[in-house]
Amino acid sequence: MRLANILALVSATIWFGLFLVGHNLIGSLADQHITGFPNSGQVQMYVWWPAAVGLVVFATVCLCNGLKRWRWLLKSVAALSLLMLGPFLLAYSGGI
Repeated sequence: MRLANILALVSATIWFGLFLVGHNLIGSLADQHITGFPNSGQVQMYVWWPAAVGLVVFATVCLCNGLKRWRWLLKSVAALSLLMLGPFLLAYSGGI
């Protein structure tokens, strides 16, 4: 389970960091009181999506380490969340 836990830790840390960055971005937009910003799509993209992925990885870590089995599930979830990072960052940065 060591490799699976390391993959999950890296993945959860990256997604939690993206959540914090997105939360600060949305907060600064809200502080400017611009009409129509932040819209629900921006909040979903920058805040809820990273939070959801990070929580899924964390819940899988808790489940698999608590039961001391299903190492393949933990590796799969961690690897998939790391693979999702590329397309997510492409959209996150506006395709640049």
